[in-house]
Amino acid sequence: MKAKILVVDDTALSRMGTAITVKALGFATDEAASGPEALDRVGSCHYALILMDYNMWQMDGIECTQKIRALESKTGTRVPIVALTSSNEMEIREKCLQAGMDDYLDKSYSPEELQEILAKWL
Repeated sequence: MKAKILVVDDTALSRMGTAITVKALGFATDEAASGPEALDRVGSCHYALILMDYNMWQMDGIECTQKIRALESKTGTRVPIVALTSSNEMEIREKCLQAGMDDYLDKSYSPEELQEILAKWL
């Protein structure tokens, strides 16, 4: 069975583009258009990894990650979460890691860079 990856991004084009790339690399995907939708999906499905947009309007990636980590603390599980952002500022990267994300990828990634991140965590 293929590992399933949750792609979370409030921008439809970015979300679909990431999902297409992930599928081309041989993984199954689910998509969430917001933090609350991501939380619903995490509650009902097991994911091998989550690609989480940093900057979303309804609930940002930091808050969503913290809520996922709180849910996981009750179950003893931990899914890798990789931040996706269009900013390559070190401050943003540090905020993501401090919030409980495991890694960071600039949205201008190449398919090879995404493949490296997926191989690292899966």
